[in-house]
Amino acid sequence: MRSRTERWASVLRGALLAATLGLTFVGGIWLALRFAAGHSPVVRAPSVVGLDAAAAEQALRAAGLNPEVAGRRFDASAPEGRVLQQTPAAGSETRPGRPVRLVVSLGVRRATVPDLVGSSASRADATLTAAQFALGDQADAPDPGVPAGRVLAQDPPAGAEAAPGDKVALLVSDGAPPRVYVMPNLVGRPAADALQVLARAGFKRVRTQGAGTEGTVSAQDPAAGKPVGTEDALTVTVGAP
Repeated sequence: MRSRTERWASVLRGALLAATLGLTFVGGIWLALRFAAGHSPVVRAPSVVGLDAAAAEQALRAAGLNPEVAGRRFDASAPEGRVLQQTPAAGSETRPGRPVRLVVSLGVRRATVPDLVGSSASRADATLTAAQFALGDQADAPDPGVPAGRVLAQDPPAGAEAAPGDKVALLVSDGAPPRVYVMPNLVGRPAADALQVLARAGFKRVRTQGAGTEGTVSAQDPAAGKPVGTEDALTVTVGAP
């Protein structure tokens, strides 16, 4: 029979052999994994920024990657549907089938042009500023039915879609046009009668000089037969009665 020392030596030799085999097995697995990892296929993400979203997705799938639209935002420099950003970036190494997240442009942010017709010109300017538009060209036109200073028309019209900062042109009323008459002959008429004729016609800027309203008109400016508007200045000279 073997001694106790021999039996323990045999047990230790068996344990050492088992440990050695175990370490060899684990090391082999580790080396195999390292080898597999070092030889796994990789692809470079293609550049798709600036492409239409459909073309970008096609290019990514052709490269073995999975396109995902991660977000959309307004951008005045890129038309709607263009790719603004990609993650991972172009040229980055990644594994086949990995996602490439895209941010796509919504184009220029649009806003609705407010209704300015009937507003005063100053009020229209303030309304445009509040709506993030700008006041464009302004033209005046006579309109007897609309008070002076009120907006008659606008371009673009109310309700149109436009980009913030765009200009809106206005056509503004300057009121009823002045009435034009042929200057009557007042010389020789009583001053009181002559002034009454002018007042009934709507002349507001009539100046008399000379002997006052008790005498007779001796001169007039403009002369008889000249065209004259109701806003023009008239001078009536009255001689002694």
